[in-house]
Amino acid sequence: MKITLPTSEVGQAILEASKDNMLVQGLYIKYDVDIKGNRLTLTAKDGYIENAEDAFLLAWYAKEYI
Repeated sequence: MKITLPTSEVGQAILEASKDNMLVQGLYIKYDVDIKGNRLTLTAKDGYIENAEDAFLLAWYAKEYI
């Protein structure tokens, strides 16, 4: 699932959130997360399926880090 972020600041916020937010860390367990500039790519790992709701949750918990 590829998502275009509004700014590259959002990508940085996701990286910061992944350091101490357990729900964001859980998404890193389920997905390979690739952030380049303002592009976010979530690829489900083996045994998991992609879910658009996960992208929403990632944004919801990362918003506190912007």
